[in-house]
Amino acid sequence: MSFLVSATNKKDKSRPITGNFRQEFESFLADNGLQLDQKKGLLVDGSIGRAYMDVGGKQKLTGWYQFWADQTVPFGRCGDYRVDSASPTATWKPNNSSSYKMTDEQREEIKQLQAEAQAKKEEKNNRAAKRSTNIWEGAQDCSEHPYLTKKNVLSHGLKQHNDGRLMIPLLDASLSIVGLQYIDDGGGKMFLTGSKKKGSFFILGQDLLQGAHTINYCEGYATAASYYEDMKQPVVVSFDAYNLAPVAEVIFKHFAEAKHIFIADFDDNATGEKEAIKAAQVVKSGGGQAEVLMPQSKGDYNDHKEALQGEVIPALQEVRIPQEYDFERNSNGRFLHTKDNHRGVLVTNQIEVDYNVIKKAIEIHIPNQKFIADLKDDAAIIEIEDRAIKMGIPHERIRFNLKLLAREYNPVKEWMESEPWDGKARLQMFLDTIKSPNEPLKEMLMKKWLQGCVAAACEEGGANLEGILVFQGAQAVGKTQWFNSLAPNKDWLLEGATLNPQDKDSVKQCVSHWICELGELGSTFKRADIDQLKAFLTKRSDELRLPYDRAFSNYQRRTAFYASVNEKEFLIDTSGNRRFWVVPVTEIDWRHGLNMQQVWAEIKQTMYAQGDRNWFLTSEERVMLQDSNEFFRTQSAVEDLLLQYIRFDSADKKPVQMTHLLRDMGINNPRMADFKDAARVLADRGVEPRYSNGKKIYDLDYDAVVTADDTFPPAPKWDM
Repeated sequence: MSFLVSATNKKDKSRPITGNFRQEFESFLADNGLQLDQKKGLLVDGSIGRAYMDVGGKQKLTGWYQFWADQTVPFGRCGDYRVDSASPTATWKPNNSSSYKMTDEQREEIKQLQAEAQAKKEEKNNRAAKRSTNIWEGAQDCSEHPYLTKKNVLSHGLKQHNDGRLMIPLLDASLSIVGLQYIDDGGGKMFLTGSKKKGSFFILGQDLLQGAHTINYCEGYATAASYYEDMKQPVVVSFDAYNLAPVAEVIFKHFAEAKHIFIADFDDNATGEKEAIKAAQVVKSGGGQAEVLMPQSKGDYNDHKEALQGEVIPALQEVRIPQEYDFERNSNGRFLHTKDNHRGVLVTNQIEVDYNVIKKAIEIHIPNQKFIADLKDDAAIIEIEDRAIKMGIPHERIRFNLKLLAREYNPVKEWMESEPWDGKARLQMFLDTIKSPNEPLKEMLMKKWLQGCVAAACEEGGANLEGILVFQGAQAVGKTQWFNSLAPNKDWLLEGATLNPQDKDSVKQCVSHWICELGELGSTFKRADIDQLKAFLTKRSDELRLPYDRAFSNYQRRTAFYASVNEKEFLIDTSGNRRFWVVPVTEIDWRHGLNMQQVWAEIKQTMYAQGDRNWFLTSEERVMLQDSNEFFRTQSAVEDLLLQYIRFDSADKKPVQMTHLLRDMGINNPRMADFKDAARVLADRGVEPRYSNGKKIYDLDYDAVVTADDTFPPAPKWDM
């Protein structure tokens, strides 16, 4: 298209002659590393021309230019297709153009013409996208190809053109095909004409993206395939180094919580390293995590993999990422007191601030900085404030703004998902590490509790769990050691805690762990504590005020509870003990050696469904639990006497008031608690009171254990 800008004024005779500014523009191209294609010559009508550039010591047609000669003030620009096919890397006007000013109308006309050119380009891209989709859908899947054999990699979703070339689709943010890359047997590469490369990508391991903690980026397919086959993590193909940053910008918008690792090629001209750093800076400027890794010598990851000729993974060096940040200033040039400027302090100093949802604590990581262990939390904040002062950034609100700048992370969930379940059944082997005289109960309660543990870690807003898993068995059988085998990181487990639901510090300590082992229940909970415990266990959040908090906040519950007891009769709640999931154990193999990451991955994949709350007991399972728990419940003296001397199945009954009944049982001065206990025992066995002359009467057949001459009830006579 010709970008001719006409002017109503007369032609300026002092304007430079065409030959002069043609030479000037050619010199401009040469200064920017572009050499004209001599066969076509210089295009002067605004059409896009191609130009050679030095690429790895070879001259390739990767440059472009536009030159408008027939204007009041000639204008030109140039660029690199590897960087951007629309945005120029440099612009040109004649040396004496200061004497020739464009009018606003001329500038507006140029903008309109450029917009028309862009629209035509988009139309060309759309046609290429449709054609690419049709070609791709009609092509055959490819499992073998000379190029793949040469590079010693597999096909991960590739197809083959009918002319034998390998095809890789270019995808946009919606995962729609917008172009194709062809690779011939010898490794020659080209794109389908009109393919939109900038910001387009291909993904290996696309099914692993959701929930991925790490997303990797490589320039070409072979490098990406080698890295994917070694790491079993999603890898994004950008097709060249210059497309790494545009692709990273697209992917980061959808996966801001993941760590983004860029695997740079080791080039002679350092292009791979430079462009990978730019891509990493895109992620970091958005508050994300990014790393750049590169081989320790010339070549890409695939080259080094081939050189090793085995299962050895090539060593990569970490590349330092220089940080740049655009700080906010007021009209006088002073730094503003904003959280974005505080983010700039973190970015510039490569400081990572994370919020650990399990520990319910902010964790600060400052490179090459160590603090006294007991003082590290406050010392890290002081260090950040000190660095802000040195940079001239107002620092007074930093410790509060860290809550806005912290990246949320869940170490337990990340560990569970760090390796996908390999399909090997380990859960039953883990359940078999516990031997119980009641195996059906054990299997049911342990599976539900394990599901609850996964829910506590993985539910979007935390989870409230129905019960505490309690192992009842002899001392030194290995109950606590089994608990410690549940996870490799002991910071996630709290052993032997004493929980007081009314003490905020006690609550904070317990709920700042994934799994909390309560100490001996007999010493942990009294009768008065049971109702508080029930209410505490069913909560989905906890109201706490952490250090430096100005007010109380609700924190998501991400804790499951476990306990162990030696004595058999320890349950004391007469109104029901379904919060205690008691499993009698006779033997524990806590040295099982199972891969617990895979055990939890299996549970998460096969038993847990987010939001289904399938970790709660069914009504039938609750009846099963209640029946079993009766064996572990302590009985009061009142209950013992009533059960011993009342014949509940007898038809020969007589009316009696509760006070008389208790005195007949030997309780001369019954307390209110005795009345309640006796009423509960009778109600549990279907005996309800009736009223006679305003008095509450029970119809019972029993033997009085106290006579007028007795001081103490006689010893019972047992049938032999």
